[in-house]
Amino acid sequence: RAARLAASPAEERAARAEIAKLEEDGPRAVAAWQAVLDLDPDDPAALIVLEGAHARGGDWMAVNDLQGRRLSLAKSPAERIAIHGEMAKVAEEKRASVDDALASWFAVLDIDNSHRPAYVELERLLVSANRWHDLVDLLERSAELSATLGESAAEIATLARAADVWEGKLDNPDAAGEILEKILAREPGSVAALTRLSKIYERAGDWDKCKATLEQALNLQPTGRDAADLFFRLAEVARVGDSDPDTAILHLNQVLRHDPSHVTAIVALEKLARERGNTAVLADMLQRRIPMVATASERVAIYVELADLERKANRTEGALGALAKAAEDAPNDPRVLGPLADLYFAANRLEEAAPIYDRLAEEAKAGRRMKEVARFRQRQGGILEARGDRPGALVAYEEALRVNPTDITTMSGLGRLYFAAEDWEKARRIYQSLVLQNIDSDAGVTKAEVYWALGKIHLQLGQPPKAKSMFQRGLEIEPQNERLKDALSKIQ
Repeated sequence: RAARLAASPAEERAARAEIAKLEEDGPRAVAAWQAVLDLDPDDPAALIVLEGAHARGGDWMAVNDLQGRRLSLAKSPAERIAIHGEMAKVAEEKRASVDDALASWFAVLDIDNSHRPAYVELERLLVSANRWHDLVDLLERSAELSATLGESAAEIATLARAADVWEGKLDNPDAAGEILEKILAREPGSVAALTRLSKIYERAGDWDKCKATLEQALNLQPTGRDAADLFFRLAEVARVGDSDPDTAILHLNQVLRHDPSHVTAIVALEKLARERGNTAVLADMLQRRIPMVATASERVAIYVELADLERKANRTEGALGALAKAAEDAPNDPRVLGPLADLYFAANRLEEAAPIYDRLAEEAKAGRRMKEVARFRQRQGGILEARGDRPGALVAYEEALRVNPTDITTMSGLGRLYFAAEDWEKARRIYQSLVLQNIDSDAGVTKAEVYWALGKIHLQLGQPPKAKSMFQRGLEIEPQNERLKDALSKIQ
């Protein structure tokens, strides 16, 4: 009412501003500040407050409109640049409009062609949008700026990046070659240009020119990133041109001495390590790759693989550390929980392993992933057996066996329980099935032990001749097995 009765527009505006300040966020606050702007459309403070109210309400188109109004009122280039930056951020992050974000950053360059942050943001956005021709134009514009400012090193580095785009993303080695020739005309000793030129020769299959160009670059004794890129090209020549992976590995190691985070070298060494079964190098490359990974899912996969490598090297603490890192990204991921429970189990940390296995088994059962159900129930059986809970272990093992009737660990666990319970017929069936299986060295039971158990079972069933045969067959496998020799001597 006070606003309506105001003696002048200025008094009404002041009254409505006071009313707007009393409103909480929401439609009433928006309406109140809009009323202020209706009286004075150019009130910068009201525009900012109303913009904030729309942002809190998630009305990003309204925010964009208000930013446009503020832009039209901005008096200095610095103000206009700041507002364009805000508009670009909202366009990209809130409205998912890369085109509008690009337009805002290009508008910044129209105001100030030397505004470096705009070049950085534009390059990032153009790469994300796969707009490679536009990226080349931007890089050439940036190189011209560096030339104008007398920054020759920055100019050459930027032109080299433009050549990379032409050669790689746009598949135009001729255009790349023109840029590289331009660089070499300016600076004949440019290692960056020589290295990239060698790649074009490599691509054309001209290995002699490729090697000569690389030797020329190597004689310049480069350091840092230039040296790293050079040694990577030498590695590719050795690997592809000379079919010499050993020399390629030596060059790739040189790459990492000059640039420890050189992505392509890391990927190449990782591939070679996998092919050669070199787990130490593989683990090193995986560790180097983690900071470069964009998604949590990829990071988790790397940490899980690292944990497996540590486990195989009997470094339990290292494996647990890798899984702990994975759990930071994916605390409920079975890829993490399964190996974590297995490590606890192997380390006899059964109290920590048990609830994880129970949870995993129930989730697998609900998802009808029956092979996983069998594995987790088998582990539960082992934990319950170790605790002395034979009835519980029996239930877990039997459920696992129903799903996977040929699992050695499950069968041997059930055999032990039936044997201890003197359930001779069930024990006989289990051990007879085990005889037919291929038993690996890490299965926790040997074929000779299976024959010993069968011999003992046949004795309990009143079948000494069959028992004798079992003991003899066991001794054929392990002639020095004392238990088998002792059991056989008592029959004879």
